[in-house]
Amino acid sequence: MKFRNTAIALALGSAIGIGLSALTFYKVVFIILTAFFATRIILRYKDKILEILNLKKCITAEDYKERAKVKSENSDFNGALKDLNKALEIDPNYAYAYHNRGLTKQEMGDLKEAIIDYTKALDINSTLIPTYGYRGLAYYLSGEYENSLLDFNIVLDQEDKDSDTYVRRALSHYELGNFKETINDCDKALDISPKENAAYYPRALAKYYLKDYKGSIQDFGYVLKRDDSDPTVFVIRGLSRYELCEYEKALEDLNRAEELDPKGFDNYYHRGLIKAILEDDFEAVKDFDKAFILFKENPLIKMGSANSKVKLKDYLGAIEDADYALNISSKLVPALNAKGLALSEIGELEKAIKEFNLIVEIEPSFYKVFYNRGLVKKKLGDLKGACEDWKEAAELGDEEAAKLVEENCA
Repeated sequence: MKFRNTAIALALGSAIGIGLSALTFYKVVFIILTAFFATRIILRYKDKILEILNLKKCITAEDYKERAKVKSENSDFNGALKDLNKALEIDPNYAYAYHNRGLTKQEMGDLKEAIIDYTKALDINSTLIPTYGYRGLAYYLSGEYENSLLDFNIVLDQEDKDSDTYVRRALSHYELGNFKETINDCDKALDISPKENAAYYPRALAKYYLKDYKGSIQDFGYVLKRDDSDPTVFVIRGLSRYELCEYEKALEDLNRAEELDPKGFDNYYHRGLIKAILEDDFEAVKDFDKAFILFKENPLIKMGSANSKVKLKDYLGAIEDADYALNISSKLVPALNAKGLALSEIGELEKAIKEFNLIVEIEPSFYKVFYNRGLVKKKLGDLKGACEDWKEAAELGDEEAAKLVEENCA
């Protein structure tokens, strides 16, 4: 206080010295002090003042939704989520905010919560057709294919239909094993958009499972024009070619699949099967071994290996592989047959008969078992029993057995 009075006195003296009256001086001091304290207040609360000046008087739910949209476009999903939450605090019945929050959560990988938000949006406004489409996609990605179909059906019941929804419904049908419906939806997608490459992939898969192998190969050709980096495409096309007995082309596809995915079990297993058909059993066993390293729980691998080892005269190896397969699945007829053949070759004839008897119980239409059991019975001196088996095999269509009947069973 003393300092301030002294300053005023000095100022007064100066004012008088320059000819100002005391009254005028005090007016000047008042103005100066008012400005001083006003400045202090502004500096202290400047952030709050700027916020008030920069923001609208009242931020609406629509404002928060639009702000969230911009943040989503910039991949700031957490920021978008906060703004959408604020929008819904202001307006709990804002369907579009629920829709957009569902989209944001779906982008963040939270499909369960996305579905909940889509459902809330539709409960408020059931005419939001795009929301059905996005919820259908979320259901599909969650593995809820029946629910995804229901939503896609609603979208496609509208007058304006789009190829993307047909493709997505086709994928849902495919996952449910509805292969004809899959093809039908893909056809419709291609009618709308002939360059809709995404439709060719599910259609190719469906055609393969419906045994339209030529159609499957043709569709995979369209897929590969767009993207030749998916090993699954080469595997399934290779299998289609395998079914058409185009073994060399099938091997080309499976080799390409191996280049793209060296850890693909299907590549090696099916390549092993084809090499066995081509009687390249040594290489077939190599592929079966590679497949086994990747998928030890699949009994078909050791079953294939056992059959190749029989042809390579590695009978003990064949028995070992067959036993491994049968420990996983005891009724694998080709594994039982390979074991029976191997046992007969090492002189274990009675044990071989037991294996063949099991096959007859499991699959009496497998004519090769009668042919093979007949050979073992002949070795055991039971020609009558051998002839009975060969006749049975001949009746089932085995031409080699028919020749044996002619030669031995007159």
